Amino acid sequence: MQETEKYQKLKDIIQIYLPEDVSVNDIQPSSNFVTELNINSANLVDIILDVEDTFDIRLGK
Repeated sequence: MQETEKYQKLKDIIQIYLPEDVSVNDIQPSSNFVTELNINSANLVDIILDVEDTFDIRLGK
């Protein structure tokens, strides 16, 4: 899987959890989830779980 494809899959996951005042176009490789994309901590957990499922990986122990 190429980097652009990985990035697009990640954007697809993140956009589900964006608040209404944040556009998917605001998602950049260097974006901070909390301060720039206004994603709350509960949604961060959901994003991590979705990333693990999408990329078939496990984060943490």
